[in-house]
Amino acid sequence: MKRLTLLGMTLIVLSLVVSCGKEDDSYSITGKTKQEVFMMRTWKSTSWTDSTSSGTIETLSDCEKDDTYTFTSKTKCLWKGNSNKCNSSEDAQAESDWSMSDPNGGKIMFQDIEWNILSLTANKIILRNFYETKTGETNTWRYTLLGQ
Repeated sequence: MKRLTLLGMTLIVLSLVVSCGKEDDSYSITGKTKQEVFMMRTWKSTSWTDSTSSGTIETLSDCEKDDTYTFTSKTKCLWKGNSNKCNSSEDAQAESDWSMSDPNGGKIMFQDIEWNILSLTANKIILRNFYETKTGETNTWRYTLLGQ
C-alpha cells in the first residue's frame, strides 16, 4: 500500500512539474522565425545590466522598467513609456527603427545598437552586446524583455 501511495504522489508531482514548463499556446513560436517572434506580441523592459571588471549593475531606472516595445513591422517598433514616465516633459510613446538582416539570424539592430540574441522564447527575450571602453576593457550589456 505504501508503494502505491508513493507512486501516486510521485506521478502527481511529476505532472505538476511538466505542466509548469509549458508555454502559453496562444504564443507558440513553433514554425516562426526569430523576427516573427519579436513581432508576435508586446515586450516589457525588465532589466538592462552592465557587466564590467568591477561587477554587474542594473542600469534601468524604475521608471523605465514598465516601458513596452511592440515590433509593428519588420522595420518599425513602437515604444510606450506607460505609467512611470521618467521625465514629465517626454513623449508617452515614439516610433523607432529596428531590423534583422536575417529573419532567423542571431543579431538584431535595436535602439541603435547591434545586439546578439542570447535567448528567445515565446515569453522572454535576452539580448547581449559586447562593447569596448575608452580604456580597452570589454564590457557586456544584457537586456531582458518579457512578453506581455
